[in-house]
Amino acid sequence: PEPVAVGAVIEELLRLERLGDAPIDWQGPAATAPVHAWARRAELRDVLLNLLENARLAQAGRIAVDVQAGEGAVRITVRDDGSGIAPGDLARVFEPH
Repeated sequence: PEPVAVGAVIEELLRLERLGDAPIDWQGPAATAPVHAWARRAELRDVLLNLLENARLAQAGRIAVDVQAGEGAVRITVRDDGSGIAPGDLARVFEPH
C-alpha cells in the first residue's frame, strides 16, 4: 500500500465513464482539500470502476461519487438512481466472482 489521492482516482474514472454514450449525469466530489488513503491504487481503481459500471448497467441516469476524510479513515460514497440489486441477489452481493 501507498498514499493514494482518492479524488484523483475518482476523477480519472469519471473522465473515462463520460467518454461513453450513455446519457448519465456523472457527478464527482466537491472541490476540497485532497484526501489521501493508504491503499493499493490499482485495487482502489478496480473497486470503484466496478461500482460505477454496476450503476451504469442498472440504467442509472445520475451517478454521484463523494469522498470524505475522517479520523484515521476515508469514506467513499457512490450513489445512483439505477434499478438496484434484485432481492434474490442481495445475499450473494459480497461473494467473489
